Amino acid sequence: MRIAYFCLGSGSGNLMIGASIFNALVRIGEQTEFTAITDSEFTPIFSKWFNIIQIKGEPEKLFTDDLNTELYRALKSVNPDLIIVFMMWMPIMPLLEGFSCPKVLLIRQCPQKWLIMKTAPEDSIDVNFADYSAAFSIEPGFQPHGFAPLPPLILKNRDELPSPEASRAKLGLIAGEKLCIAADNGPEDEYRDIIEKSKALCPFDCTLITATNKGGGENSLFPLIDYLPAVDFVVGSAGYNLFYECRYLNIPARFFAYERKAEDQMWRIETNGHYHFHTNGADILAGRLLNLLYNRENLRNRKYLKI
Repeated sequence: MRIAYFCLGSGSGNLMIGASIFNALVRIGEQTEFTAITDSEFTPIFSKWFNIIQIKGEPEKLFTDDLNTELYRALKSVNPDLIIVFMMWMPIMPLLEGFSCPKVLLIRQCPQKWLIMKTAPEDSIDVNFADYSAAFSIEPGFQPHGFAPLPPLILKNRDELPSPEASRAKLGLIAGEKLCIAADNGPEDEYRDIIEKSKALCPFDCTLITATNKGGGENSLFPLIDYLPAVDFVVGSAGYNLFYECRYLNIPARFFAYERKAEDQMWRIETNGHYHFHTNGADILAGRLLNLLYNRENLRNRKYLKI
């Protein structure tokens, strides 16, 4: 099965959503040729898991020269059996009819204006879930009309994670040593701000470690969820992945909101600061995706029906 996962954004968070879907399909034994189509600068750290086609956004070609875009050429080269669109429904909208496969749209919390595309000073187009075979919101408390709710998507289930002892050993900690991690993949000044805040917030009996994947290097702990079993306290920005990983694993944390174009991190803190969940939304989504691709008769004896 060939899957094209389309996302745009310079950070690593959108690609991590794709990685969570990919890993959920692997967990249930589905063989996939998974390709992320993206403009993210973090592609090297994800390329060990799945294929990546790096493109650039070309908004000047929207509705005028869509078939001459890097996005279209990437989709054609993948020849997908399934297209998954995360958030960026606007640039792909004119291309959807050219592909007969099922299409799925995923969104998380975003400003209302993100769901409306201005086509002229007086004209706009709203996101239309009917353009897709299925549409899901993957953030609790955010459910626009037509989007079915799912729990947050997490890269790994609890039983896939290293033991706390193994995570501590990997970090070079001695037995019984407590750990606070300050984590952020945002701009350099934001990362420095998180570090300064963590120095004040880190419990006195904890060792403080800083982590960022930006630029790689000695502070890169990837994927961070592999180290979280060793962590006693987290300080970080309220990005989707770290925020819900801490909620999923019940790790005490202090989150700070930073400005983003396509999300309100303060909304996430205020709305879901005490949210906890047991089932990984990525597992539920994997089952839904396969139900789109295979008929019930073929599914009957496949183990992923147990999801």
